Amino acid sequence: NCPTGTFESMTFVNDSTNVIEIDGNKATSIANGVANFHVINKYGIGQKYSYQVVDYINLKAFTSRKILPKGKEVDYRVVVAPKYVTDEVVMTKPDQLVIENDKIHGIEVGDFDIKYSINHNGIEMEKIIKFKIVDNGETENNIYRMKKQNLQVGDTYTTDGYYFNNDGGKATYDIMTLEDYTATLHEDLVKAKIGVDEFGNHTLDNGLVARIQDGVRLVEQYGAIGDGVIDDVEPLIHLFGQTKTGEIRFGKDKVYAIYGSSKANPYGSVLPQSIGGSAGAKPTLGNIKNVVLEGNNSTILIPENEFACGTNEFGVINLLGDIDGLEIRNFTFLQNGLTQYTYLDDNAEIKSQMTRGHGISYTGGKTIHNVNIHHNKFYECGTTINSNDCGGDFILIINPTASENVFIEDNEFYDWGRWVFSVDLGGNGERFYNYKFNRNKCIQTVNNYLRYRADKDTYRSLRGLGWIDFEARKCWTGLEVCDNFVEGACGFAINGNGKVTRDVVIRGNNISRPDYNTHLTEEEIASGLTVGWRGVYNYTFNWYSMYGENVLFENNVVNYGGITMKQGHNVTIKNNQFAEWGMFGGYALFGEIILDGNTAPGSRNCVMNLNFGENPHSDFMIDE
Repeated sequence: NCPTGTFESMTFVNDSTNVIEIDGNKATSIANGVANFHVINKYGIGQKYSYQVVDYINLKAFTSRKILPKGKEVDYRVVVAPKYVTDEVVMTKPDQLVIENDKIHGIEVGDFDIKYSINHNGIEMEKIIKFKIVDNGETENNIYRMKKQNLQVGDTYTTDGYYFNNDGGKATYDIMTLEDYTATLHEDLVKAKIGVDEFGNHTLDNGLVARIQDGVRLVEQYGAIGDGVIDDVEPLIHLFGQTKTGEIRFGKDKVYAIYGSSKANPYGSVLPQSIGGSAGAKPTLGNIKNVVLEGNNSTILIPENEFACGTNEFGVINLLGDIDGLEIRNFTFLQNGLTQYTYLDDNAEIKSQMTRGHGISYTGGKTIHNVNIHHNKFYECGTTINSNDCGGDFILIINPTASENVFIEDNEFYDWGRWVFSVDLGGNGERFYNYKFNRNKCIQTVNNYLRYRADKDTYRSLRGLGWIDFEARKCWTGLEVCDNFVEGACGFAINGNGKVTRDVVIRGNNISRPDYNTHLTEEEIASGLTVGWRGVYNYTFNWYSMYGENVLFENNVVNYGGITMKQGHNVTIKNNQFAEWGMFGGYALFGEIILDGNTAPGSRNCVMNLNFGENPHSDFMIDE
């Protein structure tokens, strides 16, 4: 692309002939590395450009979630070749899958693959579609057999499984008219014009509707497989969208793969969304009350480079609208963020993943109350885009108008892209109540580096901005951060919006930001490899624009940085072990200030640094 003028009036000078070749108006990469060139226009004015040439990632090299009842036909062009593919498709298929008149159907129950390669825009892509051909009701008492029955209004029917007997999808259904079924739906579903979802509730061949009975929802009752291969995103989208209260239970020790999709979530269009958020083509809960997600030691897996294939995907689990009562427990979230790099959009353009790949994300723009996220494990959120903000907060809350009782406790977080926990964007000083972040293990490893930088073999650029980020302009009453172990990007920032945050307890945390060069092997050190940060914030507790009242900071080990606070009123800093920086910095302190039993060795040799005096915040003033 010419920056100014026309191409004919400009001269391109290649400064990296070992990395790129320039011929006319085309630049072609020939090797990994940094490609520099400059452009001179007809007036002799030059402009420099620099690109990183990296290994190309095989886009959508493995695509899945194709379940067909035996004998049912599916359009070949939709299933196998995406709509934008116009070049020759080379395909290999098993005999069990028949293609006639551009239709595919399975003639035998089992698992089968179709492999095909595409040469598109000069890029070779290989795809694998894994088909699971299931019984059509001939031998199994599944949903397909139920659909064939001439059931009547008022009947009930119980299957022995969803696809196969004893596959975990056994359910009991009430038979009713479409009108009666519609009358049972939540107003959100009516507004979204979902109709019969055909995942948990089904239209019978005679036109009546089989509505699954209320109770604990098993994900297999909506068609999820949980084998780590078949794409379970559509069953989970419909199950989450249909659920407004009650429990959703995942299969014990199963692995549920969730792939990227360019489809919009059909339930998201009627749910409130705030800036930066989207229902996306991922499971979304909205306008719920007292919902439990029981992981049952299962894993939610984002396969390699498969988070998105469109611009509308934000988090793995999305929360929208009003959330009042949500418990998420006993999951492993395996997000493969170190492979999330590119996707191919519907116009066959290669797009960057950019800022996405969050774990649990609230972008509802309304209220979030009574949330308990506990006893989960989170791995590798975000992307590996070479930028400071490469996406990836494990838990992200964007600008609710009100919030109370948010507890994040007893979890493990490994290798985040931005922050472990973030309350981000917008705000106007709204007060939140009773937040707890306790007994969590937060660790970044030396492998948490950007995989597709050209210099990755000599320099590992680590991901991560910090640990906790309350960047939204909010204030708190009741904030507890206790007994956490943190190793990695360890900054904890609070904006505060110039208001008083009250009743803060920071106790029993062990916080460090190690030199990751010491984590390299002897062979890596001998090769000249070094490690550094791409965009980490160089602080630990930076509570800027926060006026703290009744703050207790006790029994912490802080091996990097100290505490900075705008103003403090009644502050106790007791029995802490600090690193070599100054222990406490602020602009003004009022009321009772207690510093007792702390250690702060180091070259600065100061305990407290008051930059300059300020008049106390008006809320600190009392009559006497």
